[in-house]
Amino acid sequence: MDELKQFIEAKFQELEQKILTQQKRVLSTEETAAYLRISKGHLYQLTSKGEIPFSRPTVNGKPSKNLYFDRLALDEWLLSNKSEAHPTAAQMMKDARDKILLR
Repeated sequence: MDELKQFIEAKFQELEQKILTQQKRVLSTEETAAYLRISKGHLYQLTSKGEIPFSRPTVNGKPSKNLYFDRLALDEWLLSNKSEAHPTAAQMMKDARDKILLR
């Protein structure tokens, strides 16, 4: 019974953290990695290559060690390289039919 209670509490805390992250605009490195479902190492690679938007505030004239991420900018970044869906067989047949009919 204690195992079940611990499991439920852990899942509740996980869900609570996800809800809080969805409500925040500025995310930490840890929160961003969880939000994007990638490792922190991969996130650091993306930042070092300049492939993902992030902020590094200055403290006393020096860049902070901490990185911050705008959740809305991350959403835009995630959707920035849309690819067209491959047509289904039904769509290809319709297009072929339309080509023939419109000759």
